[in-house]
Amino acid sequence: MDCPQVPILGSDDEKALKLAMALAFPRAARLTCTRHLKQNFSHTLADKVGFPSQERQRFITQIFGSNGIIAHGTDHMDIAYRLQHMAESTENRSVQKLIELMSPLLVENAKGLERPGLHLASPLWTNNNCESLNHCLKQAFSWRSLKLVELVQKLHSIIKTQHKEVQQAICGVGELVLLMNIRGLVYPKMCGIPTLENNKNDT
Repeated sequence: MDCPQVPILGSDDEKALKLAMALAFPRAARLTCTRHLKQNFSHTLADKVGFPSQERQRFITQIFGSNGIIAHGTDHMDIAYRLQHMAESTENRSVQKLIELMSPLLVENAKGLERPGLHLASPLWTNNNCESLNHCLKQAFSWRSLKLVELVQKLHSIIKTQHKEVQQAICGVGELVLLMNIRGLVYPKMCGIPTLENNKNDT
C-alpha cells in the first residue's frame, strides 16, 4: 500500500490549533472535522439566520448528507463548483455568505483526501475518536491541569494499560477482541494459555 507523502492532520475548526498545526507542519494536509462544520452550520442557520428546522435540515442534508455534496463530489473542484452553485441558487444572502465562508474548509478537506496513499471509509471525516480519547484523558486527570512530569506519568500509565489490553486481545482473552479480518493473529501460546493442541498432548 502506498503511504501518504506528507503528514495529514485533522482537527476541529479551532483557529489556534489550526494555526499551530500550520506552523509546526507547513507541508501537511489538514482536515477539518465535518461533524463540527455541520454543527457550526446548523447553529448559525438557527441562531443568526433564523431558519426554521425543516428548511435548516434541507440545507444540511444537501451538503453533509449521505447523498450530499461532500459524499458525492468527484474531487475538490467538483465540490467547489457544487457549493458555489448551491450558494447562487438561494435567495437568502445570509445563507449565501455562510456557504461561501464554509466552502474553503470543505474544499481543503477534499484536497487532503485526494493525497496518494490515503484511504478513508468516508469523505465525511470526523475527529470523534480523538474527542472520545480526550474525554477519557480528562476523566483520568480529574479535569484538572497537571505539571509536566505528572502528566507524562499519567499518559505512560494509560498507554501501558492499552498495551496490556492489546496483548490480551492477541492472546484471545480479556474484554477486547481483534477485528474479524485479523482474528487469525490470535496466538494463545504467547501468553501460556493452553491450546487445543496442548490439551490433546496432555490426554
